[in-house]
Amino acid sequence: MEEMDGATILPQQSDFSYYLAKKEILLIQLKQQNKLLEKIEQLKRQKEEQAQEIRGLDAQKEILIAMMYSYKEEMDDEVKKEEVEEDEGAIRPEGFSSYSESKKY
Repeated sequence: MEEMDGATILPQQSDFSYYLAKKEILLIQLKQQNKLLEKIEQLKRQKEEQAQEIRGLDAQKEILIAMMYSYKEEMDDEVKKEEVEEDEGAIRPEGFSSYSESKKY
């Protein structure tokens, strides 16, 4: 409402319609922003869950790598043991210090 020369003038009906429409537009925008904020929060949670899953997979990978190297060392030791056993019972060809060395040629 406005006052002019001491008299109160009521706003026109079109002014009310304008403000009601503006209010509705602002409410719709606010709802859209809330939905976007909720989506952002959901994506942040998903990102954190995925990061935790990746950390778990990295830890499993490290364990598997360690197991693989351990197994490789065991196999290398087994092969060396077999070579020593072969060397102990074999006749060494001339010019070679062991039977397994002669097998390389």
